[in-house]
Amino acid sequence: MATVATPNTCPQCGYFVRNTPPPISLDRSRIDQLLGTNDTLEEVEQRNLRSCVNDGQSKLTNINTRIAMVKALLLTLEASKEKLEVAVTEGKHILHPMRGIPTELLQKVFYFGAGLDIDAMEHLSFAPHSLDLSSPPWVYGRVSRRWRAISRDTPMLWTRVKIEGDNIIPTKRMRNQAFARIPIPSQNFGLSLLSSYLSRSGTFPLSVYVNVGLDFASGISNYTDGISALVASHSHRWESLFLGKGNNQGRIETRSLSEHSFPSFIHLRVQENACSGTEIYLPASNLTSWSTLGDPEYSNPLGLLPEILIVPPSTSLCNQITQCSISKISHTEVLRMVQLLPRLQRLSIQDLREVLEVLGLAEPVNTGLKEIFIEQSTETALSIRAILDSITCPSLVKFYATTRRSLAASFGQLENRSKFNLRSLDITGWTGIFSILNRTKAVEVLVVRGIGDSGNASVLFGNHALCVRDLHSFFSYGFFNRGIAASRFDPFPNLRQLEIHMSPELDLKDIDVVAELIAFVTFRLSHAPPSGSNFAIQPLEISIKLQEIDARRMFTHPCIDKLRALTRKLHILVL
Repeated sequence: MATVATPNTCPQCGYFVRNTPPPISLDRSRIDQLLGTNDTLEEVEQRNLRSCVNDGQSKLTNINTRIAMVKALLLTLEASKEKLEVAVTEGKHILHPMRGIPTELLQKVFYFGAGLDIDAMEHLSFAPHSLDLSSPPWVYGRVSRRWRAISRDTPMLWTRVKIEGDNIIPTKRMRNQAFARIPIPSQNFGLSLLSSYLSRSGTFPLSVYVNVGLDFASGISNYTDGISALVASHSHRWESLFLGKGNNQGRIETRSLSEHSFPSFIHLRVQENACSGTEIYLPASNLTSWSTLGDPEYSNPLGLLPEILIVPPSTSLCNQITQCSISKISHTEVLRMVQLLPRLQRLSIQDLREVLEVLGLAEPVNTGLKEIFIEQSTETALSIRAILDSITCPSLVKFYATTRRSLAASFGQLENRSKFNLRSLDITGWTGIFSILNRTKAVEVLVVRGIGDSGNASVLFGNHALCVRDLHSFFSYGFFNRGIAASRFDPFPNLRQLEIHMSPELDLKDIDVVAELIAFVTFRLSHAPPSGSNFAIQPLEISIKLQEIDARRMFTHPCIDKLRALTRKLHILVL
């Protein structure tokens, strides 16, 4: 019997507030007694029990009907739940914040993903080639139509062009499993792809990386010639060019181009090897920056194999280059380049190759260098010393050096020969330059790195752990100890900016850095220059880098406000 719906009955499950099972009129013990015997019921018991059975049978049918209704309702609810869960999940996915990210912010994300925050030449040395559809910026177009449109319409993303070896040929796979691993060149597609890549860069300047050997795939030379011609057709937008070690200047033919073909070209980087050519010619009248990178895989520790020789610029280029960067090459090649570049103003040297015998020039060569940058991570600095011993730099205003061995003697001789007036000095304790530095009156920016490094403490300030108070004692008394006149009491009278980089090895828990800096700054400001001087000691802008726990200790120091008041600016940074 179906449940009859009433105003008080639930139409979905049949629940009715009065529709409850009737109570059993007999107690449990009496029922157990009757079930265990054949005794006759009393008349009242029989009447009450019969009424309960008749009423219960009706109620049982009603309950069965309700159970069926509830089961159907449960199935409906479960189905609705599944649909709702899918809808909510899909809705969350559709409403993801990335879908609504502003175009300008999304472009910034693309910039970082494509490595545009890194120097172009550095990035191109390890970036994927430009026809790799699984790498930026191509890969952005596979996310959504909006991403594809934004990446396509952002010319800056397409301004770094890398052409490298076999990778310049896009390939497809054969469907036959027996030949599934054999690539089939799709040359027309490759040219079309590169053409599209270049066209998306609009009119923006290009940074181009080329590394295609002369022995590369002789059977497809027409294709590589087409690639060369396509890239060269945009030479008017070249800003920088990186020639890889396998290129040998053979794949980008430029001699047929006029001097007006490279109006924006300012930087050339060449990776050398033991089989390089004799000269590099480019009709680029605005080229001023040259970089040479040795072969990172080439090893010549004892000088027993032919040394890597720099392929020099043509004579016309030598006369216009003002910046030169050299790494992983011998010091003799560095000195040769210095002599070939009469207008050189900035020289950067990094990780020169150490050889068995280190010889400088017989007579120091006079240069117009204004800036020297040195980074040498090897355990010796013989090559760096040989270079410093072989040059004279009267115009030098900026010197940066990080080494693991002292340069004190060579730098002192360079200073005595050149009589330069440095404005910016950035060094580590390993260099030992503090111990011999004399001409400091013009220095405006001083950066001291690695303070507290156990390896350089004895080199810089003696046989004790180096800390901030060593800076204080150096600035205050170091020059007296070398017999400097009292009129030169402050060795850096024009100093405006001081950067202190603590070593991660230094434990500052027992050193009051704030108190030491206050003592140093107060001492410096309290010593006025001699009467008649045309300069006055100014408050410093101080930056200090140290461990996070030490930085927090400085921020909460009770005298930090006093230190801030004594300085023009105070920057506390975490290593």
